[in-house]
Formats: sequence, structure tokens, C-alpha cells
Amino acid sequence: MKRLVLYVHHDPKGDVRDYILYCLKGLKEVVDDILFIVNGQITPKARHDVEALGVQILVRENEGFDWGAWKAGLEYYGYDKIAEYDELLLTNNTYYGPIYPFSEMWTEMDKRDCDFWGIAKHPKTDMLWIENDPKSVMLEHIQSYWLVFKKRVLKSADFKNYWAGVTQHHSFEEMVGYGETKLTDYFYRHGYSYDTYLNFEKYSRLCYSNPTFLTYKAVKEDRCPIAKRKYFYDPNFRNFDFNNHEMSGPKKLLEFLSKEELYDVRMIIKDLVQNAPMSQIADRIGLNYVFPVNESPLSIKDCHLKTAVIMYIYPMDLIDYCYQYAKNVPEQINIIIVNTSKAVQKACQNVFGQLKNKVEYRLQQNRGRDNTALLVTCRDVIEQYDVICFVHSKKSPYFLHGIIGEYFRNHNFDSLLYSKEYIENVLDKFSKNIDLGLCVPFIPTSSHYKNLLDNKWGVNWQNAKSVLQEKFDLDISPDKNVMGPWGGMFWCRTKALKTLSSYPWAFEDFPEEPLEKSDGLLTHALERLMSTLAQHDGYLTAWISPIPLAEEALGNLYYLYRHVRAEKQIVVQNNSSVEILTPKDFCDFRKNKRRLWKYKLLSKITFGKMRKKYKKKRKALKFKLKLIKSILKK
Repeated sequence: MKRLVLYVHHDPKGDVRDYILYCLKGLKEVVDDILFIVNGQITPKARHDVEALGVQILVRENEGFDWGAWKAGLEYYGYDKIAEYDELLLTNNTYYGPIYPFSEMWTEMDKRDCDFWGIAKHPKTDMLWIENDPKSVMLEHIQSYWLVFKKRVLKSADFKNYWAGVTQHHSFEEMVGYGETKLTDYFYRHGYSYDTYLNFEKYSRLCYSNPTFLTYKAVKEDRCPIAKRKYFYDPNFRNFDFNNHEMSGPKKLLEFLSKEELYDVRMIIKDLVQNAPMSQIADRIGLNYVFPVNESPLSIKDCHLKTAVIMYIYPMDLIDYCYQYAKNVPEQINIIIVNTSKAVQKACQNVFGQLKNKVEYRLQQNRGRDNTALLVTCRDVIEQYDVICFVHSKKSPYFLHGIIGEYFRNHNFDSLLYSKEYIENVLDKFSKNIDLGLCVPFIPTSSHYKNLLDNKWGVNWQNAKSVLQEKFDLDISPDKNVMGPWGGMFWCRTKALKTLSSYPWAFEDFPEEPLEKSDGLLTHALERLMSTLAQHDGYLTAWISPIPLAEEALGNLYYLYRHVRAEKQIVVQNNSSVEILTPKDFCDFRKNKRRLWKYKLLSKITFGKMRKKYKKKRKALKFKLKLIKSILKK
């Protein structure tokens, strides 16, 4: 059986990733010839890697998407030459595989009585793929990432006529609407039968739309040899209600592939890190780690990762607070204390000297706070250690209630240094997952901080983009759904700080004390960019939590969900009709502007333009009260 493959590839940088090379090797086991069609460009190294596999390369302009590339490949060979092959596979780089040998699927499909076949097919829907164009309706069709035509089709005039009629596709929507959804129907109407490897009836009962939603089931139960890339990062594959039971599918699939040693999941991770925002990756593959606090699978003595904890301690009154957490650090882990005054440093030496850990003390000028403590004063620590934990004695004085800031500080310290066993669990995760770069506390789900779930960037978006370009010379966009360490505290693999720490930071890069504003500064941009920079260095970011905090957060999230649902279900009777209004609509309907006005006023006092004015008034009031008390005592 003589087979030819036309494999379409596109990468903006001209790279060919490991998963593609692995797929080409798998195809070479079952086909005779492969034409690797590059839409755009290919680097010399990538070209060498592909040609080393005995694969021929055709480079063309990046136009026409898959259909334009396949048509170019067919014309490159010529239709007479194509007809000499027994089978032709049209495929592309949109999947990972082979998970199982391609020969297994091909052997099965050789038994089927059909003229062309694929792996899966999409059912007919009433959806128009191109808006206002009835010709783009979604017909039943074989999904185009894998199309095999047998000799009867290849020798026919219908095959040549189909490709002669293919016009240039100028968008992905056109390619799907006029290419993918029409090809199957064209050949079926011309008398050719088709089939798919996966049982369409089984999957149509489970899923009324794209069978890619059920990839985990298809791989595990039906030995599907591929997994679509978008299954691991596309947010649409999480948003559909019918897909709720498969929301954890990508994570389960990675675990299954790794456990059964069917596929090197690192190829998937490396591709995802280069291809999708970290928040989407985290949503799909479940980068949420909840660790026990009283037991761990790792003996710290056996940990091969050289580890240190850096503590930036500024105010005198938080020395004992930090010490209580430092006592949880296993004695094999070094601790570096950074201060800005000799008095605080001396007090730290008296307190932390009780520890069995090796403790080092460093002094810096009072500028840049925790940022300079890490990036300037402890720059060499990043170079010397494999993993570090960074915490600082954070206070949030801009809150009207001090307990809010205290809650946030506790949340961060508990998330990172809850207990000795908890720390060992974190290090165990770094040991086992070499792609893990950052472990950050999850966003608090109560008090003011729950607002971060909706507004993660605030006034820092443009500031962050400027930092990326000016400091790091990176023309990339930050992740809109930040997975950064709120409060600037985290565990990290130091290699994930390569880009961040390679910039020659100096104290002069940061504003002098006292700060003129509480938001929109370099420090706020950097904490939101840390996961983006770690991803640029090739590493994942994960949320972490000890079990007690996760239990508390679960209750808070349920409460928030019920609260939001209740607000959205405000029902107003209006002439026997019922309207469902949002909270803002309800305020307008009731002419209740007071609630919105109070919210805006409090926001301005807490964070905005009025903060400085009211801060001065609070200081003046405190002074008057102190004066009155002293007079009364006399």
C-alpha cells in the first residue's frame, strides 16, 4: 500500500516544535512519502530537523490556510502522480500524536468499505459559520485535521475538479465555512462513501456538537491516536454546559498519558506554554495545587533542589510575625533576611538567631521595598539556588480597616509557609514537575480582594505593556486574566526568573519614599507580569493553597456565587410582564442612584484621587484626639 501525506505547518517564528517532529516520525512508519508544506517561513534549524527524518519540504506564502497549502501540494506533485498512490492523507499540525501507533487505526480503516475517511466527524447544525451567509451552514463533515482519500477518489475527475474549484480563503471562518464543512458533502454527493474511526453514533449521543469535547474519553476508551491541541487551551472547550463532566478532561488525559507512558506530556506542556495565555492553560489542565499541612511524601533530606527563603522585613513590629513562619522552614533550607535599617537588622539577628537554619542578613537602602530586596540585594541568590520562596512584611495602610490588610498578609504567608510538611509538599511538586516555574497564592475570595476576580489589572495595563517593551524588549501582550503573585509573594524555580532578573535593576529604577500613590507603579506592573515573564522563559504558573485555606475559599466561592446569582435574578412586575434585570438595571429602574454614588465615593477615598486628602484628614483627626486625651489626663 503506497501512501502520501501532505502535512501543513505554520509557525510565526518559523519553528518546528518537538510534537510535530514526533508526529512525522509516527507517520513515517505507515506512509511512503511526506511533503511538509510550510505556510510562511522555517528556520534553518527546523528545516534540518525535518529533512533529517527523510521528509521533503515545500515553503510557500502564508495564504489560503490549509486548503491553499494542500492545493499547492497537489499541484507540486501533479494529479497524475497523485493518482499513482493508493492513499493520500491531508493533515496539519493541530493535534498531538501518535498516542497509539497510527498503524493500529489504519489497519482498522482498511477493513472498512469506504472511499475516504477521517478520525471524527462533526454533526450538522443550523449554525451559520459566516454571518448572514446561508451557504456557510454547518453540514455534517469529517473534521479536516485528518482526511484520507483512497485510490478510487484519487483517480477520479471529481477529485481534480474539487480542487480546481477551491478559491482563496482569507480567514479561518472562510476556511471552515467554505472548505471543511463542504468537502465531505461534495464527495458524498458525487457518489463516494465515507467513514470515521470514532463511532459517530456513540459520540453524537454524548455530545451534540464538536466531538473534540470528548477527547479524554476517545483516547482512553476508543484508542484514538491523537488529541487536538485546542482541547488543552481553548476556553470554548470549558464554557459549554454540556461539557461540564469533561471540564477536567485535559488534566485527566495528561495524567493518563503520563501514567500509561503513551505520550511524552512535556511536548504538550512546552507547546502550550508557547501558544496560549497562562490563565487559559491553568483553567484547562488544572494548575491548582492543594497540599496537606501535616504530612508530605518528601523527606527534605532527600530533596535535590537547593532551596532558600528570602524575607524582606521592614517594620520592627512584624519581626516576630515573620519569625513564627520562619520556624516552619526545614532546617536544611537557608534563610536570607533583608532589612533597611540597622536597628531592625539587629533585632532580627536576636530573634532569628534561635533557628537551626543557616540565616544570612543583608542591609539595603529604603527604596524599592520588596522589589529591590529580590532583584537588587538578592540578585546573586537567584543565581545560586534552584528554588526560592520570597515573602515580605506587607502592610496595607490604605484600607479604612486594618484587619483587611492583615488578612491579606496572613493569606500570603499561610499559602507559602503554613507548616514544615506543607513546604515539603511544595518542593515535592517542583521536583516532580520540571515545567513548573511559579507557585503563587490564589486570589483571596473575601473582603476587598474578591474584586480582583473581576478587575485584575486596574490602572496597570498600559504600565505593564510599557515595562515589557522598555525593560525587556518584548513585543508580547500580558495575560488579561493575571496569574501573578498578588502581594508579591511566591515560590519559584529560579530559572523561571531568568528574564525578570536579567535586567540590570537598580534602586534608581524605583520611586523614592514616601510613595506618591498606591497603585499604577512599577511594582504593581511587575507582580502582574511575573507569570507572563515566567511563561516567556518556558515555565508554568500554578495556584497553591494549604487545605485549611482551600476549605475556607470553597465556602467563600459558594457564597459569592449565590450572591451573584441572587443579584442577577431581581424580578420586576411590569404590567403583568416579568423582566430579569441586572443590579445596575435595577438601580436605574428604582431611580436609586445613592447606592452607586456611595460606591464610587468610597472607591475614590480608598484608592483614587481623594485618598491623599482623606489620609491627611485622618492624620489631623488622630492628632486632635491625642491632644484632647493629653489635656484630659492633666
